[in-house]
Amino acid sequence: MPRRKKTDVVTLHLRLREELRAQLAREADKKKTSINAEIVRRLEDSFRGDDLVETVRSTIQTTFNETIRLNASPGGTFALGPFITNPEEEKKK
Repeated sequence: MPRRKKTDVVTLHLRLREELRAQLAREADKKKTSINAEIVRRLEDSFRGDDLVETVRSTIQTTFNETIRLNASPGGTFALGPFITNPEEEKKK
């Protein structure tokens, strides 16, 4: 079987609950598009969302690190959530 190109369009058969299919159909109707186009758009958006989350997390971490560097006293404790680490606390571990 020859390798597929990244630009190839392929057929994919999937099973889903009728409730979900109906919801996709309603959203597609609102946008005057096909269910297929709605599914593809949502899948592509979900991957862009992953990239956005990582970009935001990285930006917050960089801002946090810079804030500590510029304003924090030694040993100060900052907490911005479970995904943001305090470099001063990491050094102690």
